[in-house]
Amino acid sequence: MSQPSSVPDPAVPPVPGLEPRPAPLAGVRILDVEQYGAGSFGTMYLADLGADIIKIEGPATGGDASRYIPPGQCISFSRSDASLLAQAKAANACGQRILLRRLGVSAEQVDRVYLAGGFANAINVPNAIAIGLLAPVPIERVERVGNAALRDAAALPLSTSRRDALDALVRRIEHVELETELHFFELFVDGCRFVPLAA
Repeated sequence: MSQPSSVPDPAVPPVPGLEPRPAPLAGVRILDVEQYGAGSFGTMYLADLGADIIKIEGPATGGDASRYIPPGQCISFSRSDASLLAQAKAANACGQRILLRRLGVSAEQVDRVYLAGGFANAINVPNAIAIGLLAPVPIERVERVGNAALRDAAALPLSTSRRDALDALVRRIEHVELETELHFFELFVDGCRFVPLAA
């Protein structure tokens, strides 16, 4: 399969105002002498804007200190990690906003939020609300329920009343196709920001 060409197709006229433009920092050369976190991110973004980055490392030390961190002794957080986190958070935030809108309630009116599963058990609820992973439900109404699927799968065969309660609950479930909802795309893009959700 051939790769798409980056050369504009002469048969397709350019859209006025959308012609390709040089990157804002094209032709700018930057000497990079930093070694740690924020400096590396800063030069990465300058390169994204078109700058030529020349990395300077001290020959006496053998290069940046980060080269000497033993494997498994640090936590790395790449641009890809940030992108995946933003998209996962956006999908979650978008779903919550759409459901609140469809139900005609605010986050403050939600009686209970259940966090199930291993990942949910590790969530810091105030931080999750601060970055918009969770709607701003009062923290005392958020309850961790652990591995609910495994617990209830083991309990259901032993209890007729639990099976009846589950059957009644399943009959009340309504499937919501998020992508077909009005303003889905705008909500999703807005959800990529790490800011609290609108109440």
